[in-house]
Amino acid sequence: MATYFISDLHFHHKNILTYEPDRMKELARYVAVDQDVDRMYSILTSMYNGSQEDCDKVLEMHDQMLIDYWNEVVTSDDEVWFLGDLGFGSREYISSLVAKLKGHKHMIYGN
Repeated sequence: MATYFISDLHFHHKNILTYEPDRMKELARYVAVDQDVDRMYSILTSMYNGSQEDCDKVLEMHDQMLIDYWNEVVTSDDEVWFLGDLGFGSREYISSLVAKLKGHKHMIYGN
């Protein structure tokens, strides 16, 4: 069993991919699989800056990437402490994402 501390996941935060452009680059690598990463980056950026529906699709891919990366590291027996900035959206939506994350999770409310 391991203990982890994490913050700033920013699930479904519309501006996070602007504030942290490396996240968009990582999302392009995650989505590209066997495709050209630069081309995927261009497609995702265009979608992100397009309609609200397309932007939401990009944010859903971002959220799934975070879940997949989390679950590659954290096991069901691990303990995880959230230190803030978990996500944006309805309580139900964020709760549905957190339910997909492995580990025993604890929330420290803050900023």
